[in-house]
Amino acid sequence: MGAEYPKSLYAETALAIAGYTALEGNADTDVCVIGAGITGLMAAITLLEAGKHVVVLEKNRVGWGASGRNGGQLIRGFPGQERFAKDPLWDDACIWAGHDLLRQRIKKYDIQCDFVGGWMELAKTARQQKALYKQYQFLSEAYPDRGWSYVDADRVQEETGSSEFKAGLLSHSDAHLHPLKLCQELARVVRELGGQIFEHTEVSAFSEGPSSVTIKTSTGSVEAGQLVVAANVFNVLPMLGLQGQAMASGSYIIATDPVSDDLRATLHKGSYALCNMDTVCDYFRVSADNRVIFGGRVNYSGRKPASIKKELRPRMLRVWPQLADVEISHEWGGRLGVPLAQTPLAGQVSDHVWYACGYTGHGVNTGTLLGTAVASAIVAGDRMFDLFSRYKGWRLPLPECVVQNTIALAAFYFVLRDRL
Repeated sequence: MGAEYPKSLYAETALAIAGYTALEGNADTDVCVIGAGITGLMAAITLLEAGKHVVVLEKNRVGWGASGRNGGQLIRGFPGQERFAKDPLWDDACIWAGHDLLRQRIKKYDIQCDFVGGWMELAKTARQQKALYKQYQFLSEAYPDRGWSYVDADRVQEETGSSEFKAGLLSHSDAHLHPLKLCQELARVVRELGGQIFEHTEVSAFSEGPSSVTIKTSTGSVEAGQLVVAANVFNVLPMLGLQGQAMASGSYIIATDPVSDDLRATLHKGSYALCNMDTVCDYFRVSADNRVIFGGRVNYSGRKPASIKKELRPRMLRVWPQLADVEISHEWGGRLGVPLAQTPLAGQVSDHVWYACGYTGHGVNTGTLLGTAVASAIVAGDRMFDLFSRYKGWRLPLPECVVQNTIALAAFYFVLRDRL
């Protein structure tokens, strides 16, 4: 029996729907997808739209992992895009491809996930302020139709309700949403299109034959023409013999009790999400019911803090000290995958086995993009999948604990640099 949802605000406010049963016995399908997060569900929908029969296997619950407990921010681009931009297969539309796909499916299938447009990036230092204005000049010229507003030093405190920041760049095309509701709604679409979803179904092994793949679980098996492995990176890589290409990073979130309308009026003016420019950043927003959702405190050691609340509350109060008397109602977190190559991991390990994972905290956008791309590649070939699959992961020839601590030390350097 797999695990239930963590005690997050998202789980408490999720859609009231029945879960899916575990696989019992044997099934045959065109494509089996392992993992019912954003990547796996987007892949399933794309395949079903193309007329394929699809079975989705999930070890725990739909959206149980990073897909259903992240900060819910839909941010343009993806890790390593500077490297991809030099590739002949690249075009600038790649930066927005995940956004556009998600918006299209939200509209097409009437997906209810508390989608709200707008995301503001915030500069804390003079160096960041200079870089942010340069970014604004570039983006507003390169993508004028996406909507940009630069908020200078004279207005940023009034706009954000905080004295912590020196400038802001508001993107009207980025957004935020309820990530677990998104996963639940994507699962609904999979079922409505004729796909099958089995929760609490852990894959123990798979084996390939000349024309199919057999996927085994403790209670049954699936015979599939193709297999898409779209689970958490720490499950995907060992399953495919690719372990060592990513490290564990912890990311954590707190949520407050609902604040009064008067107190809400002292916070930022809009309904958009916010994020500072630090390499190891904090991200925050106010929910529709006036709760502050504040995330960050990413660590690269893979160790969970003894108290998430004690780690994050002081950081929240540096942004909004007016919240000093507001109680924290929820705290949660989890591990996300950071590929050592600093690019998402996607590819084929054989004629019948495909994978996509490792988004370094940008899973809402990149999971949408790569889930769709891997499915499109199975159906008829896909330029986006070809682009990503050309960039292979790599390993450091060192023990895992040494790699983890080395990366943590490197991250600490960026923490120090961001203070300048």
